[in-house]
Amino acid sequence: MAALERAGKPAVAYFVGATPEARRAGSLVRFAGSLEETAAMAVALAKGKRYAPRAFTFSEAEIDAIVRRETRGLTSSQRYLRGYFTGGTLADEAWIMAHRATGAVHSNNQTDPKFILADPRRSVGHTVVDLGDDAFTVGRPHPMIDPAGRVERMMAERADGKIAVVVVDVVIGYGSHEDPAGALAPAVEAMRAAARRRGGYLPVIASITGTDKDPQNFNAQKAKLEAVGCVVMPSNHQACALATKIVERIDARRKRKARHG
Repeated sequence: MAALERAGKPAVAYFVGATPEARRAGSLVRFAGSLEETAAMAVALAKGKRYAPRAFTFSEAEIDAIVRRETRGLTSSQRYLRGYFTGGTLADEAWIMAHRATGAVHSNNQTDPKFILADPRRSVGHTVVDLGDDAFTVGRPHPMIDPAGRVERMMAERADGKIAVVVVDVVIGYGSHEDPAGALAPAVEAMRAAARRRGGYLPVIASITGTDKDPQNFNAQKAKLEAVGCVVMPSNHQACALATKIVERIDARRKRKARHG
């Protein structure tokens, strides 16, 4: 931090999981609270504009409409969030956000012993799993290169009738799989079909890290995800924020039902 201040230029710092510090008087260093906010703050600084914090790029009414739509068909047994991630930093951001919102998210990346998965290959309650962790990559490629590991995990858990919302990431660019959305689509379809057979519905919230100039093409990947029913959000942060809103709506519904017997 001292080196950044000595540099004499505005800077943005983000420590994953840390609470942003209040801006110090006269400091050139700003503290962000998410990956998306880091980028937005940096762009604002570069343009000489004031940064305006926001939770979503959509209006509150639009987000509420998505939450109502995506929770309408859920059964009373559906209550848990599941995150299946190929990007480790994105997984960290997801479980931190979800754990802060619910206080009970298990993960192979957790720092709280009470919520470290006893078996990283088996989800428990609310779970966010980093499938690029060493536990999954010994003797096989990283899931950004070969998405088969994530597909296997999702297929294995499609019979779990307590899953209420799934969050996934798609990371494109050189070095990533040639079509990660296409590889992911059958697993999404299988999980959603299993939920329908049980009389329910399964929201799947996705984000894509990449651009139109990447070999896989952002819009082409987005179209493939939307074709299998995914809600594609503009960033991982917004995808996770939407998923937590869905969980909060489910919890509120359960509490109302408990009060009224």
